[in-house]
Amino acid sequence: MVEIAPFKATILNSRVGGVDKLICPVYDSIDAKVYDKYASNKNNVVHFTTRRKGTPENEYIEYAKQQIDRSFREKVLIETEGESLYVYGIRYRLPDELLEQLPPAERRDQYFAFGLIALIDLESSADDIVGHENVFAANVTERYDVMKKCMMNFSPVSAEYMMPDHEINNLLQEYLGFKRPELKIDPENPPLINVILNGSQHILWAVNDSELIKKIQDLMSSRKVMILDGHHRYTASKQLLEKDGIRYTMMMFMDGGDRALKLLPWHRCIRNCDMDELKRRVKDIADVEVCDSCIDPEALHRRMCEISDSGGFSMAMYTKEGMQLMKLRSGLIEKMEAEVGEKIGIDLIILQNHVIMPAIIGPPEDLVFTQFTSEAVRKVNEDGFRAAFIVNPLRVSEVERKAHEEKRNFPQKSTFFLPKVAEGIAMWRIRE
Repeated sequence: MVEIAPFKATILNSRVGGVDKLICPVYDSIDAKVYDKYASNKNNVVHFTTRRKGTPENEYIEYAKQQIDRSFREKVLIETEGESLYVYGIRYRLPDELLEQLPPAERRDQYFAFGLIALIDLESSADDIVGHENVFAANVTERYDVMKKCMMNFSPVSAEYMMPDHEINNLLQEYLGFKRPELKIDPENPPLINVILNGSQHILWAVNDSELIKKIQDLMSSRKVMILDGHHRYTASKQLLEKDGIRYTMMMFMDGGDRALKLLPWHRCIRNCDMDELKRRVKDIADVEVCDSCIDPEALHRRMCEISDSGGFSMAMYTKEGMQLMKLRSGLIEKMEAEVGEKIGIDLIILQNHVIMPAIIGPPEDLVFTQFTSEAVRKVNEDGFRAAFIVNPLRVSEVERKAHEEKRNFPQKSTFFLPKVAEGIAMWRIRE
């Protein structure tokens, strides 16, 4: 049973001014250059949420603790007065190239998604929470160490649940007085936070109605929950439970049927590999055709969708020799499904385990991921990468079936869910 609870949120103090200058993207999307941009403001949360590349972990952990303590002491961070549930809304746009990877019927000029933020009892809810991607042990350790040292959740783990009648979303829209896709903020129920980050609007409201809170708790109790984004933070939270007895973590629950919740693919770029071995393995798994016209991202994804819609599995490989479409052989698919005991995402599993990993020569860092087809092509043309593989997006329903029915994980970087939460919008000061 999923047990959620209201809590006192830690938020940025609006009296400090310029709150939009104090938030930052989620830590694992920030490189050294981006870090320096946000760290130029001494009060930006990046100082404790994110380790700058090249900084030893122990130095980062100590620095994060100092910055958290200072932020509370100087009242840059404050806690809400009462225990509440929270609604986190995000209005965002997709770049044209990402829109082109979606079916035409799903393309919008702007999306407005929202989720419910609550504490979740990891001990009593464990059987009803699943992930869908593997994690790196070192990344989990870093998150565990910084969360324990600072006794903080810096941002909610993003998760989804299925509710065909969208009852929770409808209740929250009625409570806040808006109806999507429009957003008209009720002056009688103003948000705690309303800021812009990289063109996206992030809004946080408190839900204080005790009857509504109880109703939402009851509705959530029978749900199954799947992690969308934040597998490392979630795994670190489970370690806090196992090692330190901290039962709760902060989570944002999104309706899996929400049309503003988007799922895009991660394309794979390889720097150092045995090209002869790579090409041999590609020919072993797929019928290959040269498609020079597919260098245009929209044309490529349209052609890949045509293959998928006809019941096949498709992807593309780009090298200095050009773009090649790959149609995976059905006999191979059936054989691999039987061998590994998995069906959903079998094309990604075959690509990762039977093509890329056996051919790669360099360290793990030589496998780089991007959402943009044009960037994958550019890495080959200009940055010394040997090959790039362009893949199709999965569906949210497929990811759910993988997690709940097959109870298996996808290879890392198989899903790119949008929208992304920001660090500093809603935090939780752990008091257990």
